[in-house]
Amino acid sequence: MLYYLPEEEWPGILDRVFGWTAPGGTLLVLLQDPDNACMRMVRHFTGARFDLRTAARRLVARQAGRVADWSVETVGNAYRTADPREALATAEFMINVPGLKDLDPLPSRAGLAAYVDEHFARPDGTYAIGHAHDVVRIRRAPDPAG
Repeated sequence: MLYYLPEEEWPGILDRVFGWTAPGGTLLVLLQDPDNACMRMVRHFTGARFDLRTAARRLVARQAGRVADWSVETVGNAYRTADPREALATAEFMINVPGLKDLDPLPSRAGLAAYVDEHFARPDGTYAIGHAHDVVRIRRAPDPAG
């Protein structure tokens, strides 16, 4: 859901959610890897870039005494279809990010269809849109009072 909130609000949101994490507990946050195929398409058409790694590093720095350890793992994933209409409809959905409505001109459907064909069509006639996710794991330090 972070995509739909202004990025400048992410630090406060992540601090708040981390505060709900019990001592010794783990916070998991998932967001698409900013460099996957889907997000490259989003950036191409909208200029938007969402980077959870930067937000996680800032959270860890702000909560330094409360963080036991943390890591980021990128987990591969892809949307696949044999139907070019489904591939285009999915791409249309994927580029619907905040700020899209403010673009002038809006991305054209023909331009998006050409992008889908160029970047996601496979030799076997199917389509694959990669959308790997970054999984941030932040373990809260145990309560020193026990």
